[in-house]
Amino acid sequence: MAAVLQHNETYQLRIYAGNSQVHNQVVSFDDTQAAYVLPSPTPAPRPLYFRPAPPSPCSPNPYTTLVVVQSPSSPPPTNPQLLALQGPAGKAEYRIVALDDPTPQGIGASILYDEWRVVENGGRILLRYGEDPSGLNHWILAKRSWGWILWWYEPTAANMEDLGEYVMVDVEVEARGAYSSEPTTTRPKDAAIVS
Repeated sequence: MAAVLQHNETYQLRIYAGNSQVHNQVVSFDDTQAAYVLPSPTPAPRPLYFRPAPPSPCSPNPYTTLVVVQSPSSPPPTNPQLLALQGPAGKAEYRIVALDDPTPQGIGASILYDEWRVVENGGRILLRYGEDPSGLNHWILAKRSWGWILWWYEPTAANMEDLGEYVMVDVEVEARGAYSSEPTTTRPKDAAIVS
């Protein structure tokens, strides 16, 4: 079932998995702006926060673009980074990254960024990308010596040996608070109103 993200709400990603090392861990960004997870009980050093781009009134689209923000209370960035999937063309394996410019750089690069969607399943809001009529695409965490890298992956003959040891997971979208662009001003109760 389709779900909707609110454009003034800030979200983060949390892993939902049968593997106790990664279950319930928050997705973070490394220095290269790629998403990763540290094994439990290590806390996430810098959670990945994002908001949906404001909707276009002339284009009712089930997909959205996601804008990376520094914190739930951060104002919208003037030069936003976009949440994207990046990988080698034709391989059906994409790391989740933040990019200033989602234009593919170099031969053989593939970047996807404007067809994010969320679905509701069993009371959870889950992150997906684009249409998947075959149902073969899914999230995985590929194991490294220091942690796990998050990938959107479709197993094919071209990528069977690429990622090494991995576990299938799901990625839950979790609300972290609404951002208000309205300045907050308060007046003491006893203050007189002068006209």
